[in-house]
Amino acid sequence: MKNSTDHRTHNQKIDISVIIVNYKSWVHLKNCLNHLTDILQDEFTFEVIIVDNCSNDNKLGEFSSEFSKFKFIENSKNGGFSNGCNIGAHHANGQYFLFLNPDTLPTKHPLLTILQLAREHPNYGVISCTKITKKGSAEKEARLFLKLNRLFGFLRAIYKLIHKNKLVERFNSSKDIIFPDWVSGSVFFVSKSWYNKIDGWNEDYWLYLEDVDFCKRISDAGGKIALTRTTKLTHNHGGASRLNIKTSALTKVE
Repeated sequence: MKNSTDHRTHNQKIDISVIIVNYKSWVHLKNCLNHLTDILQDEFTFEVIIVDNCSNDNKLGEFSSEFSKFKFIENSKNGGFSNGCNIGAHHANGQYFLFLNPDTLPTKHPLLTILQLAREHPNYGVISCTKITKKGSAEKEARLFLKLNRLFGFLRAIYKLIHKNKLVERFNSSKDIIFPDWVSGSVFFVSKSWYNKIDGWNEDYWLYLEDVDFCKRISDAGGKIALTRTTKLTHNHGGASRLNIKTSALTKVE
């Protein structure tokens, strides 16, 4: 089921394709889409693509009517987050892709800030920003790839103790931009060219760790993973995947 994103001509450039994968997260999705609707497109243009992973609860038609300027795509199956992201990217017309969780509350400032950063630094393969909970606390930013010497909790504690000074310098709170090994897929900005360079999301990951894999392949291809602290975006962490008991159980099994 599809309807047009807006009334632009096909020849008009779109800066950002906002891609949201949804599965029964309608309450959060509505808040997210209302926030996107409120963003004035005077400094950049964007389209919004929602891929519904076969929620099969008769809500899709209601939402596509209410948010008629956005594009809704009904997946034939619940193929997981990576599959939904790739479907959305396939239908995207933007120069950049912003993958958002439905439980985020996007506003103009973080989108514009990240877009400007991407334009200034084309070597940044993936960009994210500070994410905060509704209570105002910041999510973890110092994310490292999994390795044998930090695979388990006690090993990570030893690793952090040994490399304390190095990690403090790398993720110093005074820095406006840091370069973790990976960033969360909840707010995940990538140019179309970088996305194509690594052939998109790895659908072998149904949910969780697909963002780690994406960042690893970007890094291997010579791109940087950047996180800007000059702007922030609210994320109701886990609000989408944990809202439905069946979904929560399925994600743990996968």
